[in-house]
Amino acid sequence: MGQTFYACAYDIENKTCCVMDADKFHANCYCYSGAVFSIHYLLRAQPYHVMWGGVYVAIDDNLENIYRFEDLLGISTYMDYEDFERNTDGLPGKKYYNKAKFLGDSYKKWNRIDVWDEAIEYFGGNHARSVKYTGYLINHTQKKAIDLADYSKRSAATNRSGMVSTIDATPVLTETGGGTGMVLFNGLSADTTETLAGTWRADLLQILDEMPEGGTKL
Repeated sequence: MGQTFYACAYDIENKTCCVMDADKFHANCYCYSGAVFSIHYLLRAQPYHVMWGGVYVAIDDNLENIYRFEDLLGISTYMDYEDFERNTDGLPGKKYYNKAKFLGDSYKKWNRIDVWDEAIEYFGGNHARSVKYTGYLINHTQKKAIDLADYSKRSAATNRSGMVSTIDATPVLTETGGGTGMVLFNGLSADTTETLAGTWRADLLQILDEMPEGGTKL
């Protein structure tokens, strides 16, 4: 059936998160996706940690390889202890058992918000075909930035129905694994940077009109 994902933006300090069911990665990673609309809307308001979290973190002992506090909190926005208990035989004996317990405890502490309607309205209503690709997508954790206008220009493609669309950078950069490979299954151009997939996972991101001093533009 394939892995499904959740688009998650979370404020660690205020314990506030926005989590949306993003279905299969290739279904909701585009510039016209409601999940992308919501994440962009939030990032234009303030910084958030962002994770496009896949459910496969709960199988094959994948949690054992996740160590960062920010990553664990991101997973806790969309997965509870029961998700790991249901998918793992002998969970109490696993090396990552305490991580699973931490996720369960954290899951219950989030204040959850929904900005779907506001985000759709902000980007032009129900007929809007894309988020705004203006300004810079800033990674405050790594002090890096993406020029969104330049990214859109280089990444736009025409699909089979003739619609021009873009795979948004945020899902690709923040995914937990396995999604980008599926969305690029039908091929990619020679100058793509798919090797960056997942490298911004759980980092503190924001969209600003100007690039901060000292940052590096990708």
